[in-house]
Amino acid sequence: MMEEIKNFKHVVGSVERGKPAVVRFFGGVNQWNCAEFNYEFLYIQDYIQPSSIEIQINSEGGSVLYGMSTYAVIANCPIPTTCVNVGLCASMGSIIWAAGKESKMTDYSILMVHNPFNPKIEDELTADEKAQIDAFKSMMSVIYTNRWGFTEDEVEAIMAGAEGVDGTYMKANDVVAKNIIPAKNVIKTKKQEAAIVSNGVEIEASADAKETRILFDKVLAEIDEFKQSSGKNAILKQENQPKAEVNNNHNNLKTVTMEKELGIISAHLGLKADAKIEDVIAALPGLVKVKGDFERVSAEVTAVTAKYDALVITNTGNITALENATAELNAAKEKLSVFEAAEASAKENAIETLVQGAIDAKKIKAESKESWVTMARTNYEHVQATLESIPAPEKISAKIENNPANLQAKKETSVEEAAAKVKAVVGDNFKFNKI
Repeated sequence: MMEEIKNFKHVVGSVERGKPAVVRFFGGVNQWNCAEFNYEFLYIQDYIQPSSIEIQINSEGGSVLYGMSTYAVIANCPIPTTCVNVGLCASMGSIIWAAGKESKMTDYSILMVHNPFNPKIEDELTADEKAQIDAFKSMMSVIYTNRWGFTEDEVEAIMAGAEGVDGTYMKANDVVAKNIIPAKNVIKTKKQEAAIVSNGVEIEASADAKETRILFDKVLAEIDEFKQSSGKNAILKQENQPKAEVNNNHNNLKTVTMEKELGIISAHLGLKADAKIEDVIAALPGLVKVKGDFERVSAEVTAVTAKYDALVITNTGNITALENATAELNAAKEKLSVFEAAEASAKENAIETLVQGAIDAKKIKAESKESWVTMARTNYEHVQATLESIPAPEKISAKIENNPANLQAKKETSVEEAAAKVKAVVGDNFKFNKI
């Protein structure tokens, strides 16, 4: 099954089951570009089922959120995929380039890797926005590490870039030197194409990624035009060569060429191959009418297509907005559950501390602990006030021991006990001698 998908933005030419297909991701990584690309890619993957898919990329990057959906679509494709950097793969464009089973780049293209950022001023970022940037950075680092075989420190250094520079810009030879791709994966440019690149690309040091991508867009358009022109010239040269060899006379060659062109025109008009010029002239009014009908129908198709595209865009936007809202709601619920669990744990700890403290102070009995805990769960402040109002019992033993009368009696008892011990040793009549 071969199908030429004229209304698709990213699919290049005809697509046939069991044959290689080519798609393009050109421009910024944003909601609409990613949604359109993902739809077309999955369509040919699941419906056409080509033998392989080549993804040509020329992108200055953009949204991490939407870019990750395109990365996932390519990375999870069951069909062999090759991502080719045909101009610039910057920021999220480099992530999409890393999604294929194999990565290639032309010898003139550029790869740029850097840390994600929020366009807001650093001091104006909320805690959630800063956490989101850190999460995106970690996500991109994991992809670079797994796809390129780098350590986390190596990836961090490449993403950070040199001091005063946003990230790291790499040409094809730099990418090979860092072992990101092998040398055989660098696509050599023909001399004519190399001339177009050198003449068309003038990148200043101040140019941003988007300006660079736009320059490459122009260059790639010129290369496509050059290839098409070269192909047509080659065909004409091949067709005319035998006649030129047989008819060296200039007039004869001109006549043969005119006859060939007349035959081609006749075939397009539905005339016989040996039709004369006057037959072609007679058929021209009908051709004009057909052309008018074609333009009218073509305009109607264009109008209907525009309405269809608008409906697709609106529907896609509603679905995406709903998915985003659902994701945000789930994230909020998850955060709330964490806070609720922490609050409940803190409350239980406070109740345990309060009731156990009352037990330790002998204000309440240990066997009534569960009842007090249950009441505190219902009304903590009331239980706290009640327990604080209960006086702690005094230590009776210490009070008796420190009574003055008891202290005197204890002292006299000690003297009598000492006298009795002395008497037992020396007797009743013992006296000390004077010196």
